[in-house]
Amino acid sequence: MPDWFRRFGDIAGVLYTPREQIDRSSLVGCDDVPEVHTFRFDGQPKETLSWPAGNGSRGGSASPAHYRAFSAFRDTRDVPAAALLRNVSEGLELPGEPTDYHFLIQGCAAELWRRCRKEPDLVGEVERLCWLDIGLIQARPDAASDVTTGRGGFTRSPGSGS
Repeated sequence: MPDWFRRFGDIAGVLYTPREQIDRSSLVGCDDVPEVHTFRFDGQPKETLSWPAGNGSRGGSASPAHYRAFSAFRDTRDVPAAALLRNVSEGLELPGEPTDYHFLIQGCAAELWRRCRKEPDLVGEVERLCWLDIGLIQARPDAASDVTTGRGGFTRSPGSGS
């Protein structure tokens, strides 16, 4: 069964203290629990997660953390850094899969890094996010691996220098 977690801090081996106080109960999707669906592909049983819709949740194959990673903002270039960091803090308190948290962290770190020349105070936040992502990858290598080809292999991560 695909692994999912109620919040980022529940992943074994990840050392995480929220950057700011978040009222988790006020976040859309905070109590979502996915259903597991089993199907056959190329004769092999496969399992996927389906997240509920309702109460503001999007539902479908994307977890609440996934939504924060990919759909919270149409274009991040004009979003204030504080809003990006708040989105990450809230997203890490939502249910998701390890890859959802990886892309949430990685996306924010990359956008903040792009701004560092004009806003050098963001370097510390970029470093914090990269270390958080490295900790996740150490605890859960599958969070940044590409298994769609069946061969494995790792995706790019700003914190790894690749």
